[in-house]
Parts: sequence; structure tokens; C-alpha cells
Amino acid sequence: MQKKLKQGFTLIELLVVMAIIAILVTLMIYAINAARMQSRNTQRRGTANSAKTALESFFASRKCYPRDAAGTTLCTTNGLGAAIQLDTLLGGAALTSYISASANATTFSDPIGEQGRQCYQQNGPGRYYMWILVEPDGAAATSCAAIPAAGTAGFEDFSL
Repeated sequence: MQKKLKQGFTLIELLVVMAIIAILVTLMIYAINAARMQSRNTQRRGTANSAKTALESFFASRKCYPRDAAGTTLCTTNGLGAAIQLDTLLGGAALTSYISASANATTFSDPIGEQGRQCYQQNGPGRYYMWILVEPDGAAATSCAAIPAAGTAGFEDFSL
């Protein structure tokens, strides 16, 4: 008498396939999150470069850098101005005529809305500090009050 063989997969085979699929999904999620993070960092760098262009145009016409976003404080004052968010500076009246007409305040805001990742601070009439903190290393501050030290993890300096 011949024994009839059952057709199908064993429990071990099914568990192995499920484990392989779980590993592939994990790798895919990690890659997608890394790409999103790089995209946000690229957007931050683009904002900093837009700010540099606007600041250089401002300097060319007024021979100094803005001290605040409104442009009401004389920018020829020596010493450090208050550190402010880049989106505040670029959305303020001081640089309105130096950026493209299609840009608005949300164009320059941080991609995930964290304060203290993109900052500007005027330092006398002919200098300024501008910095960004990129992910994942740069831990965002709650404000732009302190300039991170060079060598701080995630710190990128755009100062002049």
C-alpha cells in the first residue's frame, strides 16, 4: 500500500518566508526615513543659501547687514544683535525686496517646525553669523539664543 503525500508548505517554511519579508520591510522603512531626513537637511541648506543671497543683496545696497527682521534697528550698530530664526529674518520687512516674489514665510520655515535649527545673528555692520543644525546629529535648541561651537555635532556654519 502506498502512502499518500500531502501537498503544501510546512510551518517552518512559512515562518522563514515571513521572517524574510519582515526583514525586507524593516530595511525599506529605514531607507525611506533616511531619504526624508536628507530631504529636510537639503531644504535647510537651501534656505541658508537663499538667506545668504538676500543678505548679500541687502549689503550691496546698504553697506551693512540687517540687525533684525523688520529692518528698523540701525544695522551699523557694533556688537551682536539678537539671534533670530532664519524664517523670521527672511519673512521680515528688511529682506522682502531681496527675495523672490513667490517666496513667503512658510517657504523658509524649518521642514519639521523645530525652533533653533536655522538661525541668524548680525555681528556689527560687516559680519553675521548664520547656522543650521542638520539631522540626526544636531539636537535643535528651543531658540537661537546661543551660537553652537564649531565642531558641535550636526552644526553647519554659513557665517560671513
